Amino acid sequence: MTAGVLLLSAFNDHRAVLGSTSSHPSPGTSIIAGLVAVLVAWLMASQPGRAELSRWRDRHPVVPTPPIARRGPSGVGPARAPPLAFAVGASMNLPGPFYLLALGDIASGGYSSVQAFGLVMLFNVVMFMLLEVPLLGYLLRPEQTAELARWLNANGLRITGWLVGAVGIGLVVRGMAAGLV
Repeated sequence: MTAGVLLLSAFNDHRAVLGSTSSHPSPGTSIIAGLVAVLVAWLMASQPGRAELSRWRDRHPVVPTPPIARRGPSGVGPARAPPLAFAVGASMNLPGPFYLLALGDIASGGYSSVQAFGLVMLFNVVMFMLLEVPLLGYLLRPEQTAELARWLNANGLRITGWLVGAVGIGLVVRGMAAGLV
């Protein structure tokens, strides 16, 4: 959140920021990207698509890499796992491209300082939800969270496929609507 507030104050001098220009992708680009996303979604979410992926994997096996020699315990035990997960998640997500795009929109939105700070806080809560919710779940209800994690591992590809498909359909509709205007 500190990085967001600092970057927001740097963006507030009204210079061009990421996401603040008026250029948009062409309708054709949106349609093609959407159709590719729908194809990927079909491969991920449908039984025939997953079967096709399995056949492709069988034709293109991964060459195994030799195991790395262990030099003793890693030092990451159960007590260190949640703080380590938090540190890794934070380092991977700040300040990424979506974060910079959101800050650019906030900076160019004409919000007061209090409103902008609240939006940065809200964006961080939403962005880190995939990290915060499992951590809280493992702290408060470890058995139920482990069961949910097993279910997500078994169904994650299908769920992701549906999400990618929804984005793809949205891109196709957006491209078609932009082409009509």
